[in-house]
Amino acid sequence: MKQFLGRWMARQNNEYWLALSAGVLVLVYGVYEWFVFQRIINMNTYLVSLGVIVLIYVWMVRQLGLVVTVSRQLVLWLVGIWAITMLVVLPARPNVSNDDYWILLSVRGYSEYQLSPYTTTAEQLRFDSWSQYNKDWWGSKMVYGPLLVLTTAPLTRLSESLPVVLIGQRVIAIGLFGVSMFCLWRILQKHRVSSLRQFQTLAAAAFSPFLMQSLFFDLHNDIWMMTGIILSYWLYLQKKYFLSGWSLIVVGFVKYFSWYLLPIPIVAIWQERCEIRKKVLKTAILIGGFVVLAWILYLPFGGISWKVFSQLRQEASKVGIEGGLIGTNIMLSIWPLKDSFTLRIFCFGVGGLWMLWLVRRREILKAYTLPFCLIFAFGTPWFQAWYFNWIILLLAVVLDLNWFIFLTIFLFIVETMSTQSGEAIMVLAVIFSFANQWINKSAKKCKLEKSTGF
Repeated sequence: MKQFLGRWMARQNNEYWLALSAGVLVLVYGVYEWFVFQRIINMNTYLVSLGVIVLIYVWMVRQLGLVVTVSRQLVLWLVGIWAITMLVVLPARPNVSNDDYWILLSVRGYSEYQLSPYTTTAEQLRFDSWSQYNKDWWGSKMVYGPLLVLTTAPLTRLSESLPVVLIGQRVIAIGLFGVSMFCLWRILQKHRVSSLRQFQTLAAAAFSPFLMQSLFFDLHNDIWMMTGIILSYWLYLQKKYFLSGWSLIVVGFVKYFSWYLLPIPIVAIWQERCEIRKKVLKTAILIGGFVVLAWILYLPFGGISWKVFSQLRQEASKVGIEGGLIGTNIMLSIWPLKDSFTLRIFCFGVGGLWMLWLVRRREILKAYTLPFCLIFAFGTPWFQAWYFNWIILLLAVVLDLNWFIFLTIFLFIVETMSTQSGEAIMVLAVIFSFANQWINKSAKKCKLEKSTGF
């Protein structure tokens, strides 16, 4: 009886500490947001805020690791705390990236002045009051798909207040994130992951500083890619290959890169045990529907033409201000053509072949994720941490939970500080991890030798 009570009290304490750590994390997010909103944050305060956020998140995931069983009470606590977090973040302003301000200004030009964002630069909209919030990309035209413009335009048309539009965007982001987390939960179940591991993965992702910063503070449209890709994989697991392909097609009209994965469901359609006529029909409807949808969505902007993709062609050959990750910088230094565009084409080609090889081996989850990892690491001179949002939740299934948490912390540092800072910390963390494992193994070996007398 005494042992039972002791275990019960320990479990309760773990639950309380986990809830407390999540609550403290919400409080820190609120303080961080207030500092940014009041514009009283300097570099020292900023770095301290980021450090505190990372430390409390590590404390929280440490408490996650101590949870033995998942109670309904604990789940309700964390769902409630996450809901409070969303209320805290709701009125926030983007504070690291300028992208959303630039997108809103471009979309406002379309909704208010009937100017196509694909032929109008932000510089041409300086007369609008919203231009005061934009700090960069003045000479750039829209590089994203028409679905993003058409879903954002109603917000910019309904309200003259940019803070109100930001709240509307966050409500949409919360809804998309909810769909993504539901898909992740069902995918973990399909992969026969234990209920405890499911809970730990979902909680670690929900409170991740990287996801919080990129999706809810800075409002990157990569949330659409995240939802479309993870929904596609979940539909694939249910053998709904036709719908899986459509998920990739639709979300590609926000960011075109999801179309890169289209061979996966198309190959699966041709591997189905049915008549050739049905396979041809499904493929034809998929491709034909893709063309028709593209024609409809681009119609409000003058139809499909080279003008629509003019800015995208410029971006394809651009090298980033901060450069890429270490792998990309090495590749650029040894690449014989000395051209970032051809390097990208090469990495996309290699990634595509790798993807088809993984599909042939029926390693579908890796086919959805690893080619993008290759492209990000070696073929993206203009690397941004939030690109990983496309596949981050699927990586939570691929990776060990500790490595997933480590990856999100690394990406958080890259996004909020710089690529070089994140890489330096990553190298130090890896060295520390291996050193810690070596010390533990040495200690166990010494203990074994003492106990056996050898």
